[in-house]
Amino acid sequence: AARFVRFCDAFEIPILTLGVFLAPPRLSLDLPFETRLSLYPMAPVKILSEGLYWPTRDLTFQPDGQIGTSNKVSGALRLQPENAKMLVILPRLHLAQVAAALGAAPSWPALGT
Repeated sequence: AARFVRFCDAFEIPILTLGVFLAPPRLSLDLPFETRLSLYPMAPVKILSEGLYWPTRDLTFQPDGQIGTSNKVSGALRLQPENAKMLVILPRLHLAQVAAALGAAPSWPALGT
């Protein structure tokens, strides 16, 4: 049986269709309008964003509180988390584009440096 991720009462998708990655310090992506995109914090983190239907400004995300599941792309996507604690979840069919964007994005400093 397929495993599903439930995003809300009316929306669930098979888990194997998702791509998950750590948001770099700055990420720019041009995804199709209304592409599902979720932000999941691994610890308290704020993230500046452009191109999301539901804005993230002034929100502090945390695993046991505010999370950002089932957002959607509304324009050119720009993400800038304050630290290396935010996961981005989106449809796997966009992972080639994500890989290219991650290659062009700055990296987080290595832990302990």
